[in-house]
Amino acid sequence: MNKLSICPISNYSDFLSSDYDFGSFVEAQANRFAKAACIDVSKNGVRSYNPLLIYGGIGLGKTHLLKGIAKAASLQRQDVSIVYQSAEQFVHNWVDAIRSDSEDKLIEYFESVDLWLVDNIELLTHKKPVWEGFLNILEYISQDKLQIVLAGAISIDELQELDEWLKSRFINSLSVEISQPDQDTRIEILRGKAMSADFELDVDIASLLA
Repeated sequence: MNKLSICPISNYSDFLSSDYDFGSFVEAQANRFAKAACIDVSKNGVRSYNPLLIYGGIGLGKTHLLKGIAKAASLQRQDVSIVYQSAEQFVHNWVDAIRSDSEDKLIEYFESVDLWLVDNIELLTHKKPVWEGFLNILEYISQDKLQIVLAGAISIDELQELDEWLKSRFINSLSVEISQPDQDTRIEILRGKAMSADFELDVDIASLLA
Protein backbone atom coordinates (compact mmCIF):
# COMPACT_ATOMS: atom_id res chain seq x y z
CA MET A 1 0.00 0.00 0.00
CA ASN A 2 1.28 3.47 -0.83
CA LYS A 3 2.07 5.50 2.24
CA LEU A 4 1.62 9.26 2.32
CA SER A 5 2.90 11.53 5.07
CA ILE A 6 1.28 14.92 5.61
CA CYS A 7 3.70 17.50 7.00
CA PRO A 8 3.00 19.17 9.29
CA ILE A 9 -0.35 18.77 10.98
CA SER A 10 -0.69 21.22 13.82
CA ASN A 11 -3.21 20.09 16.39
CA TYR A 12 -5.57 21.80 18.79
CA SER A 13 -3.04 22.12 21.63
CA ASP A 14 -0.41 23.61 19.29
CA PHE A 15 -2.64 26.55 18.47
CA LEU A 16 -3.84 27.10 22.03
CA SER A 17 -0.26 27.32 23.31
CA SER A 18 0.80 29.77 20.59
CA ASP A 19 1.71 33.35 21.54
CA TYR A 20 0.35 34.50 18.20
CA ASP A 21 -3.22 35.66 18.71
CA PHE A 22 -5.37 38.65 17.84
CA GLY A 23 -4.91 40.16 21.30
CA SER A 24 -1.13 40.45 20.92
CA PHE A 25 -1.32 41.77 17.36
CA VAL A 26 -0.50 45.50 17.26
CA GLU A 27 -3.32 47.10 15.30
CA ALA A 28 -2.83 50.26 13.25
CA GLN A 29 -4.19 51.90 10.12
CA ALA A 30 -1.80 49.83 7.99
CA ASN A 31 -3.24 46.48 9.10
CA ARG A 32 -6.69 47.20 10.59
CA PHE A 33 -8.70 45.85 7.64
CA ALA A 34 -6.55 42.71 7.44
CA LYS A 35 -7.04 41.98 11.13
CA ALA A 36 -10.81 42.52 10.89
CA ALA A 37 -11.05 40.13 7.92
CA CYS A 38 -9.06 37.46 9.79
CA ILE A 39 -11.26 37.77 12.88
CA ASP A 40 -14.33 37.40 10.67
CA VAL A 41 -12.96 34.24 9.06
CA SER A 42 -12.06 32.72 12.44
CA LYS A 43 -15.66 33.21 13.59
CA ASN A 44 -17.62 32.46 10.44
CA GLY A 45 -15.47 30.07 8.39
CA VAL A 46 -16.73 29.45 4.86
CA ARG A 47 -19.48 32.01 5.33
CA SER A 48 -16.79 34.66 4.96
CA TYR A 49 -14.30 35.30 2.16
CA ASN A 50 -12.99 32.20 0.46
CA PRO A 51 -10.14 32.31 -0.05
CA LEU A 52 -8.87 35.19 2.03
CA LEU A 53 -5.41 36.39 1.04
CA ILE A 54 -3.27 38.63 3.23
CA TYR A 55 -0.36 40.13 1.33
CA GLY A 56 2.47 42.54 2.02
CA GLY A 57 6.17 42.80 2.75
CA ILE A 58 8.32 40.78 5.13
CA GLY A 59 7.81 41.19 8.87
CA LEU A 60 4.46 42.98 8.74
CA GLY A 61 2.43 40.41 10.69
CA LYS A 62 0.98 38.07 8.06
CA THR A 63 2.12 34.92 9.87
CA HIS A 64 0.89 36.36 13.17
CA LEU A 65 -2.59 36.79 11.70
CA LEU A 66 -2.65 33.29 10.19
CA LYS A 67 -1.77 31.75 13.54
CA GLY A 68 -4.26 34.09 15.21
CA ILE A 69 -7.02 32.67 13.01
CA ALA A 70 -6.01 29.13 13.96
CA LYS A 71 -5.97 29.90 17.68
CA ALA A 72 -9.29 31.74 17.65
CA ALA A 73 -10.98 28.99 15.61
CA SER A 74 -9.57 26.33 17.97
CA LEU A 75 -10.92 28.15 21.01
CA GLN A 76 -14.38 28.34 19.48
CA ARG A 77 -14.55 24.72 18.24
CA GLN A 78 -12.46 21.90 19.65
CA ASP A 79 -13.49 19.59 16.81
CA VAL A 80 -12.35 21.95 14.04
CA SER A 81 -9.78 20.44 11.67
CA ILE A 82 -7.02 22.94 10.91
CA VAL A 83 -3.90 22.70 8.77
CA TYR A 84 -1.35 25.49 9.04
CA GLN A 85 1.70 25.14 6.81
CA SER A 86 4.29 27.13 4.94
CA ALA A 87 4.60 26.88 1.17
CA GLU A 88 7.75 24.81 1.67
CA GLN A 89 5.82 22.30 3.75
CA PHE A 90 3.15 21.99 1.07
CA VAL A 91 5.93 21.35 -1.45
CA HIS A 92 7.03 18.46 0.78
CA ASN A 93 3.45 17.13 0.83
CA TRP A 94 3.04 17.30 -2.93
CA VAL A 95 6.45 15.81 -3.79
CA ASP A 96 5.82 12.97 -1.34
CA ALA A 97 2.40 12.37 -2.92
CA ILE A 98 3.92 12.22 -6.41
CA ARG A 99 6.68 9.84 -5.33
CA SER A 100 4.23 7.51 -3.59
CA ASP A 101 1.59 7.82 -6.33
CA SER A 102 -0.80 9.15 -3.68
CA GLU A 103 -2.12 12.41 -5.11
CA ASP A 104 -5.70 11.21 -4.61
CA LYS A 105 -4.99 10.51 -0.93
CA LEU A 106 -3.64 14.02 -0.45
CA ILE A 107 -6.77 15.49 -2.04
CA GLU A 108 -8.94 13.26 0.18
CA TYR A 109 -7.04 14.47 3.21
CA PHE A 110 -7.69 18.13 2.48
CA GLU A 111 -11.34 17.33 1.82
CA SER A 112 -11.57 16.42 5.52
CA VAL A 113 -10.09 19.75 6.66
CA ASP A 114 -12.19 22.74 7.77
CA LEU A 115 -9.52 25.44 7.69
CA TRP A 116 -6.37 25.45 5.54
CA LEU A 117 -3.80 28.18 6.19
CA VAL A 118 -0.85 28.51 3.79
CA ASP A 119 2.01 30.95 4.37
CA ASN A 120 4.44 32.38 1.76
CA ILE A 121 2.07 31.40 -1.05
CA GLU A 122 4.18 33.15 -3.71
CA LEU A 123 6.84 30.45 -3.34
CA LEU A 124 4.44 27.88 -4.80
CA THR A 125 4.18 29.88 -8.01
CA HIS A 126 7.95 29.55 -8.56
CA LYS A 127 7.67 25.78 -9.08
CA LYS A 128 5.24 25.04 -11.90
CA PRO A 129 4.56 21.33 -11.08
CA VAL A 130 3.89 22.19 -7.42
CA TRP A 131 1.70 25.17 -8.35
CA GLU A 132 -0.30 22.94 -10.70
CA GLY A 133 -0.66 20.42 -7.87
CA PHE A 134 -1.97 23.13 -5.55
CA LEU A 135 -4.49 24.20 -8.20
CA ASN A 136 -5.47 20.56 -8.70
CA ILE A 137 -6.38 20.27 -5.02
CA LEU A 138 -8.38 23.51 -5.16
CA GLU A 139 -10.28 22.22 -8.18
CA TYR A 140 -11.47 19.09 -6.37
CA ILE A 141 -12.35 20.61 -3.01
CA SER A 142 -15.71 22.27 -2.41
CA GLN A 143 -15.61 25.92 -1.38
CA ASP A 144 -18.66 25.23 0.80
CA LYS A 145 -16.62 22.91 3.04
CA LEU A 146 -13.04 24.19 3.21
CA GLN A 147 -12.06 27.72 4.22
CA ILE A 148 -8.70 28.70 2.73
CA VAL A 149 -6.53 31.55 3.99
CA LEU A 150 -3.35 32.45 2.12
CA ALA A 151 -0.55 34.83 3.07
CA GLY A 152 2.38 36.09 1.08
CA ALA A 153 3.90 38.81 -1.03
CA ILE A 154 1.48 38.43 -3.94
CA SER A 155 -2.12 39.63 -4.33
CA ILE A 156 -5.07 37.61 -5.62
CA ASP A 157 -5.10 39.74 -8.79
CA GLU A 158 -1.50 38.69 -9.44
CA LEU A 159 -2.35 35.04 -8.74
CA GLN A 160 -5.26 35.20 -11.18
CA GLU A 161 -2.92 36.47 -13.88
CA LEU A 162 -1.03 33.17 -13.56
CA ASP A 163 -4.08 31.03 -14.29
CA GLU A 164 -7.41 32.00 -15.88
CA TRP A 165 -9.24 29.25 -13.97
CA LEU A 166 -8.57 31.03 -10.68
CA LYS A 167 -10.86 33.88 -11.71
CA SER A 168 -13.89 31.62 -11.31
CA ARG A 169 -12.48 29.71 -8.30
CA PHE A 170 -11.69 32.94 -6.44
CA ILE A 171 -14.97 34.69 -7.22
CA ASN A 172 -15.77 35.00 -3.48
CA SER A 173 -12.22 35.89 -2.50
CA LEU A 174 -10.87 38.89 -0.63
CA SER A 175 -7.34 40.23 -0.99
CA VAL A 176 -6.16 42.54 1.80
CA GLU A 177 -2.84 44.36 1.88
CA ILE A 178 -0.79 45.07 5.00
CA SER A 179 1.32 48.13 4.33
CA GLN A 180 4.36 49.45 6.16
CA PRO A 181 3.49 50.68 9.69
CA ASP A 182 4.22 54.20 10.86
CA GLN A 183 6.92 55.05 13.42
CA ASP A 184 4.62 54.89 16.46
CA THR A 185 3.34 51.45 15.45
CA ARG A 186 6.87 50.12 14.93
CA ILE A 187 7.79 51.33 18.42
CA GLU A 188 4.75 49.63 19.91
CA ILE A 189 5.57 46.37 18.09
CA LEU A 190 9.15 46.41 19.37
CA ARG A 191 8.07 47.10 22.94
CA GLY A 192 5.43 44.39 22.72
CA LYS A 193 7.98 41.81 21.56
CA ALA A 194 10.34 42.86 24.33
CA MET A 195 7.56 42.52 26.90
CA SER A 196 6.72 39.02 25.67
CA ALA A 197 10.36 38.15 26.41
CA ASP A 198 10.03 39.63 29.93
CA PHE A 199 12.15 42.62 28.99
CA GLU A 200 11.11 46.26 29.33
CA LEU A 201 12.33 48.28 26.36
CA ASP A 202 12.75 52.01 26.94
CA VAL A 203 10.74 54.21 24.57
CA ASP A 204 13.82 56.20 23.50
CA ILE A 205 15.75 53.04 22.65
CA ALA A 206 12.74 51.63 20.80
CA SER A 207 12.56 54.88 18.80
CA LEU A 208 16.14 54.42 17.67
CA LEU A 209 15.52 50.80 16.67
CA ALA A 210 12.18 51.36 14.92
